[in-house]
Amino acid sequence: MIPLMFRAGSFVMVRKVPKRYAAVEPRKQIWLSLGTDVHVEAVTKATAAWDALIASWELRLAGESDEAMKRYDAVREIAARKNITYIPQSEC
Repeated sequence: MIPLMFRAGSFVMVRKVPKRYAAVEPRKQIWLSLGTDVHVEAVTKATAAWDALIASWELRLAGESDEAMKRYDAVREIAARKNITYIPQSEC
């Protein structure tokens, strides 16, 4: 299960970046506002977001950085449409 925090009226996913992806992801932790106060919905959104991040990192490790960035950008666009907000770690 993905760990969630409730912060400022909304669930937030906070996960450490696996060491395997350190070469392609400079952040040590991912903070992602899920834009909901409903736990079941937050779990669904967090699972989808984490799976998308893993897929993006795997593509980057495989040397497909252009495709990885396209997928990452697409995931951010989809997240924005679903009211999921990315919070840079520097702002947490």
